Amino acid sequence: MKFISYILPLIALLLTGCCCTMRTATNFEDILVDGRQEPLCTIEIENTGWFFFYSIPLICGNPQYPNENNYRLFHDTITIENNINVLKNEMERRGTTRVASLTSRTKSEPYFLVLYRRECHTSAVLLKDK
Repeated sequence: MKFISYILPLIALLLTGCCCTMRTATNFEDILVDGRQEPLCTIEIENTGWFFFYSIPLICGNPQYPNENNYRLFHDTITIENNINVLKNEMERRGTTRVASLTSRTKSEPYFLVLYRRECHTSAVLLKDK
């Protein structure tokens, strides 16, 4: 019975601690980028997941379905390439081909000595095509 009392919170932590999310903002009020380019929206993409001993993926967010609580078991999807693909899909959806201020970073944090939470964050400003 003690085993269940330890395992259930761990499962809840794993399931709630990983996802692929995308957030956008469009309120610019006539702000220009680099003096002459008009922004369409800002976008932030974050993909998180849990790993065993830093390198064995347990559960990760699914970048093919951002914001949909969709997970990938035993697949490492926490990469900058996956975040850039989510960015490209949003650019196609909004009909733009240009970005500014593109940044990406990854981070890992250890939990319980053997579990690691890894995240990949990408942000950019989508510009209006002329």
